[in-house]
Amino acid sequence: MNFSYKDLSQADITGSILIECDFTGANLDNAVLFGCDLRYAICKQASFVKADMRGVRVDCADMTGANLTKADLRVGQIMTEGREEGFTVNGRHFDDVEKGFANFSGANLSGAQLSGSVALNANFSDAVLKGALIKDADLRNAKFVGANMEQVNLSGADLRGANLQNSILVGAVLEFVETSGADFSGSVSDENLDDSKNMPPEEVNDAVDNHVLWVLTAGQEGKQIQLENADIRCVEDLKTRRMTAARFKDCSFVSLNLENAEFQSARLENCDFRFCNLDGADFRGAKLINCNFGRSSCRGTNFGPIVFKQSDEVEKSEPTVLTRANFRYADLTDAKMMRCDANEADFMGSNLSGADLSYAVLKDANTKMVRLNGTELKEADLTNTAIKDADVEEAADKS
Repeated sequence: MNFSYKDLSQADITGSILIECDFTGANLDNAVLFGCDLRYAICKQASFVKADMRGVRVDCADMTGANLTKADLRVGQIMTEGREEGFTVNGRHFDDVEKGFANFSGANLSGAQLSGSVALNANFSDAVLKGALIKDADLRNAKFVGANMEQVNLSGADLRGANLQNSILVGAVLEFVETSGADFSGSVSDENLDDSKNMPPEEVNDAVDNHVLWVLTAGQEGKQIQLENADIRCVEDLKTRRMTAARFKDCSFVSLNLENAEFQSARLENCDFRFCNLDGADFRGAKLINCNFGRSSCRGTNFGPIVFKQSDEVEKSEPTVLTRANFRYADLTDAKMMRCDANEADFMGSNLSGADLSYAVLKDANTKMVRLNGTELKEADLTNTAIKDADVEEAADKS
């Protein structure tokens, strides 16, 4: 439904299911949204000043530039019966089990205003909060695990007991913030940015240059790159450097633009690609073990098999391995993932519209809330996933 630019101030829409609705520019000041389901809704530039948003679900919603000043984001729950197995909307299965906490996990809150809001126990895990204004907010026991909080202003906020594990806090303002009991383990900030990895930038760049030469000369010159615990963000224009057959372990690529980059037959283990632009990148035949692609853009990215011609009549196919890879809330629209091994991978909240997963192995993968519009799932191994036969049939109907 389209509510864009509507005046809904002071409206009471308690408990409404508003999945994928459009609230662009809408006025919801002082409105009551207690227990509402706004997952995947479009709320760009919408105003929720002093709104009652207790227990709302806003997972994966686009709230870019939204104003939530002094909004109430505390715990709130509506009792329901008979929906334990969830429901499907537009090719996406929703688990309807609620705990009553305001949930903004995976939402885009870039530039949003949440100053003075009350968000005790709220969940902002994997959310994008770049440049958000959250001054004087009550964020006690809130979760920001893996959230992108670059340039966020948290001045005067109460973060006691909050969980900010693996969050990105580069450029964040944390003046007069209460942090007693808060967990910042694994987070990246201005203070630890240069110390988080143990290899000097000049050595990383030299290793990249040598690898490019090694690829161009088919191994006659240069040297194959094998880096461990390095920050690759110091390399300029990495997307133009061929990383075919590269070896990386425990390395950070966070927020890099790697559009159309080449990583064919590479081996990457425990590497961090969160918030990267990987549109059109080539990972054919790569081994991507336990890598984190959370909130990354992988539109048209090739995770399919690589084919080697051994003779005029014999070809060898090597699938891409994505074992335990994290694609939470990633955009995998039109991605090529034929025959990939994504055993135990996490696709929660990801967009797989138009993706080709034919003959892929998704055994024990987390597929909750994935979008499957037009997704090719022919002969895919969906053992122990949340994807039901009805979801496969619906995806085929829309392809």
